Amino acid sequence: MSSKCTASLYQLAFLLLLQTVFSAQLLRPSCSKPSLNFAANDPYETSLNELMQYLSYHSASTGFSLGSKGENQYKTHGVALCYSSVSSTDCLNCVVEASKEIRRQCPYRKGATIWYNDCFLKYLNLNFFGLIDYRALSICNPGNATDPISFNQHKTELLSQLANNVSTSLRMYRTAEFELAGSVKLYAEAQCTRDLFSVDCKQCLDYFIPNACNGRLGGRTFSGSCYLRFETYDFFSASN
Repeated sequence: MSSKCTASLYQLAFLLLLQTVFSAQLLRPSCSKPSLNFAANDPYETSLNELMQYLSYHSASTGFSLGSKGENQYKTHGVALCYSSVSSTDCLNCVVEASKEIRRQCPYRKGATIWYNDCFLKYLNLNFFGLIDYRALSICNPGNATDPISFNQHKTELLSQLANNVSTSLRMYRTAEFELAGSVKLYAEAQCTRDLFSVDCKQCLDYFIPNACNGRLGGRTFSGSCYLRFETYDFFSASN
């Protein structure tokens, strides 16, 4: 048996061993246009299968993976990102599930993105590495701030400062907290995919900050390149 085949079997066994009951919430899939379809048993399908396995296997250790598989018109490119408050086990489970669900939600599509509350995964037949993806969804907490103008101002200040710190971070991830009136604190985290340059990471975050769940006591913004979250409780500790 070749060393390449043996390595693939070890990777498959590793994924099957670590996959447990999965509870992360599927938020939304986004499929490419039907014109970007491929046929069953097309070489692109083989490339995509290899890419999904690669992204799943390499995400757990660092929370991020990117890669390309295939050649010429059958080449596909992909990234997977776990939000950094997620444990390595939950990260692995999320990406493994995403790699399967994205195929069910977007069968035979040459490009797709899928968001979970713990991770997201994206692939495309064109090389998108280093390009900002502004497609996004927001999930806002139902609670409203008693003084929304003041709250939004403090939230924007905190997230803007956080965006500066994230863009210069090696892992492109940072957390921060801000003392509000009384004993109330505002907690926030921000993150970018590590294929972006620092200036593009900041640009992505700055684009979403002004309208990030204004007036609400918490919320999350998920894009194809960056991620924001703020809450009035310590979700960093709650995630551990």
